[in-house]
Amino acid sequence: MTETNLKPICWEKAALDYELEYSKARGSILEVYPDFIHISNRNVHYGGDYNRTVSVRARTPERFREILGLVEKMHERDGALPPDRFDFFPPVLGPEWEAAADSLGYRLKTSVYLQAPALPPQSFSPYRLHSPAAEEFEQWYTAQQKANPYCTEQLLKEIVPRQMKFIKVFNPFWLMKDESPVGWVYCQLHNGFFNVFELELLGEYRGKGLGRVFMQLIRAESGRLGARFVLVQTTRKIKDFYIKSGFSVASENTVLVKK
Repeated sequence: MTETNLKPICWEKAALDYELEYSKARGSILEVYPDFIHISNRNVHYGGDYNRTVSVRARTPERFREILGLVEKMHERDGALPPDRFDFFPPVLGPEWEAAADSLGYRLKTSVYLQAPALPPQSFSPYRLHSPAAEEFEQWYTAQQKANPYCTEQLLKEIVPRQMKFIKVFNPFWLMKDESPVGWVYCQLHNGFFNVFELELLGEYRGKGLGRVFMQLIRAESGRLGARFVLVQTTRKIKDFYIKSGFSVASENTVLVKK
């Protein structure tokens, strides 16, 4: 089947699915309302990908204030910290929204979703992708966390089991140089898309063009697994990296982030 015979892609829906699948993999549940979707996790008290609100379709700042009041009550119900992020679609821009966000203690940002077609096999010796086994990943992840100055044994008891559940949905891949991991990423094959999250390189490997190699290998892996497209989310500041790596903008959201 040629690309022209395939059903047109609704990138806005793909972007929303991307966000929802990630939060569900983190153990959160969805509460769907007419003009927003609330993501809640009663086992985690902070926000980020655990407790937040997406697909907000408030047409006026007044309606957003009402939604904010509802979400604050949900966070109180769940014992979560006050809401720190709202994702709007369609995007909201303009002086009235900036003023409203500022008065409520939020700031406006833009979340950019980019897509690129899957690729055939690629080779960039001495670099390759490696999908670690669960035990191998757990050892590596635990060592990564222990290197953080804020790490405690109690924190490890909380986050390591949670991460092990997460990788059952979002498969980890390491960028290997010979036998050493120099970067990592989490990917999910979902409805023909290869959803990519948390791409990282070790500090000494940044700024050397290796990020593009990493993305080429990820796109090739997505093709091997049967995906049509790779989908990533980033900020306007970083989107040029992905564009130089063969991606194009698929969709944008406005994000209100707590100051």
